[in-house]
Amino acid sequence: MTSNTLRQKLFEAVIARLQRITYDNGYDRDVGTRGVYNARKLPQSIPTPAIVVLRGIEEVEILGSNRFRCTLPVVCDFVDAYNGGDPDDEADDFLAEIEEAVMSDATTGVIEFEMTVPASSGGTTAMIARIREVSNVVNFGDPLEGKVYGRCEFEIEYERSLRDPAKH
Repeated sequence: MTSNTLRQKLFEAVIARLQRITYDNGYDRDVGTRGVYNARKLPQSIPTPAIVVLRGIEEVEILGSNRFRCTLPVVCDFVDAYNGGDPDDEADDFLAEIEEAVMSDATTGVIEFEMTVPASSGGTTAMIARIREVSNVVNFGDPLEGKVYGRCEFEIEYERSLRDPAKH
């Protein structure tokens, strides 16, 4: 996927963070690039461990001065093989790895990160986006035979040009 809008770049940044969940990076699972999906997939149909990442409905607020403040929800559904322990503990361990990968620099539950993006006035500029976790749950709904699963939801807040969603 080639990034065009700021929304796409931020979504891809979350995917890249999730792809860091590997044994080589000190995690207990090897998700990597093969285990992160950005398309709707049924948990029963994908190899585990896996994370399905989806964008929610973006909220947009006019700030004036040709600027929008945007809040982009990102949902991470995850699934792994059940290993025989307490299923909630196993799912919670996977949830913790997702939280660490996405929020690893956060001490307050809100992380700011900087991206160089096109400026509406020309050239490039530094854009600060904030990611925060808003909810999570493990093993909800109907059980999946031999699997543990859950969901973690984040929000990314950023500003962009009123006229061009690819510019800050």
